[in-house]
Amino acid sequence: MMALKDFKVLSKDTLIYGIGNAADRMIQIVLLPLFAAYLSIDKYGIRSLTIPAYEFLKIIILLCIDQAVIADYFKVKTEAEQRNVISTGFTFSVVTSIAVGVLGYFFAGPFVKAIKFVAPESVLILKFFSIFTAFSCPSFVFLSFLRCERKPWAYMFFTIIKAIVKVGLIVFFLAFLKKDLLGIYVVDAILAVLTFFPVSVWIYVYSKGIKFSFRSLKSMFLYSLPLVPNMAFYWMRTMLDRWIILPMLGKGAVGVFGFAITISSVVSFLLLATVNLAWTPYAFSIKDKPDLHRITSRLLTYVLFLVGWALIVLGGGANELLHVITKKPEYWSAAPLVPILLVAMGFMGVFNIVGTPCQIARKTIYFTITSIVGAIIVVAMNIFLIPLMGLYAS
Repeated sequence: MMALKDFKVLSKDTLIYGIGNAADRMIQIVLLPLFAAYLSIDKYGIRSLTIPAYEFLKIIILLCIDQAVIADYFKVKTEAEQRNVISTGFTFSVVTSIAVGVLGYFFAGPFVKAIKFVAPESVLILKFFSIFTAFSCPSFVFLSFLRCERKPWAYMFFTIIKAIVKVGLIVFFLAFLKKDLLGIYVVDAILAVLTFFPVSVWIYVYSKGIKFSFRSLKSMFLYSLPLVPNMAFYWMRTMLDRWIILPMLGKGAVGVFGFAITISSVVSFLLLATVNLAWTPYAFSIKDKPDLHRITSRLLTYVLFLVGWALIVLGGGANELLHVITKKPEYWSAAPLVPILLVAMGFMGVFNIVGTPCQIARKTIYFTITSIVGAIIVVAMNIFLIPLMGLYAS
């Protein structure tokens, strides 16, 4: 059985991470009525396209270093080595993110022409998107650091304050300045810059200066690089569909699909993501305990029980919920997609939990294999079934 002490510790961390993660993600739900009021479904579709673009760039920039930081933090023996791991991972993320951001900013015009990204103020949107990308990615290493240090309260306060500021800025830019779609990207850029500097100070004060070790980086790469193809294929499996929908069904369909994903993501960020945030570092900290497999099994039982109830409540009430969120009928067609997406998210949550032994054994190559197979199947089904079934295929 899962020891009562273990369950209490994991439950407490999960609850606190849940509050923090919910604050960070809940703004997507809070802002849905505002987006629906001020953005057409086509413009919401454009926003839905840049979200997977950012996630793809994040894979390239971080190379899963934010995950390797956790593994190596618990691998080394001394506090000095732990500080070295954190500083090295953070510094690497700063250099790569700024490099990608600078390229995106200065080549925004040619890139817009190359992909035929037709939107009002396209070049400006891409420039602000590049600034956001350059300054936001290092924060993921910072959040991994808080998880390593078992500082769920700091994690919660950081994400809550960030969420409150973001909501306030978006309301100001959309409702008062009438900046439309461009205003959202301006807010993203402003918030990323404002967050970057205090986070950098926190990390380097903790590490007692800027420390960078190629030995530590090499060790982290041994863990993280096998995860990169896995993350890339995971991205193909979960986000590429929006770019496949675009040429087949148009920006409006992308907007409907993105709206449905946002609604169903409530289960992901309130339950699945929060459990994972607490579970991964906790699993590494008890990796030598003989009852690790029993703890994993019991956790999986609890998660499946909660996901089942979420499917009944949220999936069954999706149509009514959408009518409350927006009065625009063009958004209501997202309702039938919500239960299907909830089932998919439930399976992904199960995958993350049952894959824990592979992470602990540092056999992350198995994640790559499963992601490759899954991505090929999903992309092929999207290409062949979207013309026949529309958004239900995705």
